[in-house]
Amino acid sequence: METRYLPNSIIGQPDGFVLVGAGLCGGHSYAWINSTVQNWLKAFGMELTEAEVWHHLGQQMKFVSNDGLVCKPYFSGTRCTPERRGTFEGISDFNFSPAQIAHSILQGIATSMYDVFESAACLLYTSPSPRD
Repeated sequence: METRYLPNSIIGQPDGFVLVGAGLCGGHSYAWINSTVQNWLKAFGMELTEAEVWHHLGQQMKFVSNDGLVCKPYFSGTRCTPERRGTFEGISDFNFSPAQIAHSILQGIATSMYDVFESAACLLYTSPSPRD
């Protein structure tokens, strides 16, 4: 969590501060699956546009789960540990299709966002009140 200045022009109140948990594993991490699929296809002499890849992934994701595949989508690191990288765990013979990878990335992004929320809640409920 970072504390950032919040000018009054945004909220119509006196100037203040806001806690921000801006992660690095959101849209960029999800876009990774599209570019990776495109690169895999190119390696085999095939090409799909970005829109076509999204269409096919969306259609396939309707019918799959991640089936135990877990992604920690820190492909670009985190703000606190920029050297951290993404991982996939729980890979089996049957759960590493592009749609299952995309599904696990989305779950990983959601988990990361929840972890930030949970850490903020811990800060708020364990910190002394400004009135104390």
